Amino acid sequence: MPKKKDEKKAKERVLIVEDDFANAMGAMMAFKENKDVGDVKVASTYKAFLELLDTYKPTTVLSDAQIPKEIGKGTQDYKDEISKELDKRHIPYIFVTRGMHGHHELGPVEILKKEGDEYQKIKEFETSEKDDYVWKEAYQRLKKKTKK
Repeated sequence: MPKKKDEKKAKERVLIVEDDFANAMGAMMAFKENKDVGDVKVASTYKAFLELLDTYKPTTVLSDAQIPKEIGKGTQDYKDEISKELDKRHIPYIFVTRGMHGHHELGPVEILKKEGDEYQKIKEFETSEKDDYVWKEAYQRLKKKTKK
């Protein structure tokens, strides 16, 4: 049945999981003019991510892989834990990360997608996560993969 003119498409609720403030702001800028996105929230720790899953109920998640468990703690790789929570809830997600080479500041920015039990690199950038186009690219690639 065709949509009525006054019927509005549900807007995306995007959750950004990123502990670096400048990177999180770059991510938020990526969605500033996106008409499909209604709201964007940021979780800067694994604990905040878990809380927002239940209270905010995101429809899409873009996440750094290395985040602290809680404020004041060091970062560690949470890809598997984040993937498990999102798979359980059937929420589409993608990772935007740097530092898969052992340190947060080393190496290129990579967009990773879980395929089976492995994380596949689907794009690499010689830039920073604070650049909004990195997050736009990640979102576009995620939406392409989730459309049926």
